[in-house]
Amino acid sequence: MATRKYRTIVVGTDGSELADATVTRAARIAVGSRADLIIVCAWKEPGLHAKVMFSDVAPRDSRGGTVLGRKAAKKALKAALRIAVSKGAAVQTALLVDSDAADALIGVADAHDAELIVVGVSPHPGLAERILGTVATDVSKRARCDVLLVRSRPTDDETDDDSET
Repeated sequence: MATRKYRTIVVGTDGSELADATVTRAARIAVGSRADLIIVCAWKEPGLHAKVMFSDVAPRDSRGGTVLGRKAAKKALKAALRIAVSKGAAVQTALLVDSDAADALIGVADAHDAELIVVGVSPHPGLAERILGTVATDVSKRARCDVLLVRSRPTDDETDDDSET
């Protein structure tokens, strides 16, 4: 079976461990396909309550995927950029998007004619995600391109092997 080659890949980050694994997977695919990688971090300004509770971490909205606060989003985006570059990916751009995560990923993918969106999916969704749905579900339903769901951290084999199979 032939592996599809992509020209442009979009990946989202929110600074979580799952996002790091997702960026790693997207970077490896980008290297294997010689594709450009676009990293997206969706963010919104937190309410006063969130500002007080989460002063030193990258808080996310109840649905996940959207970082609360521009400063936290910049930090998450920088970390994702470091990961992608360390894997040898050609990062076309890294974007902070003031939007819901699913809308940001789909909008950027459409604007750049991406052939693939890589998005993380939690193996243990919380109550809000069960009620409202997840970013991964929304993206997989609405995207016009291929969507790869990354479920967990890369295995030791993936960490040690720089080739994409």
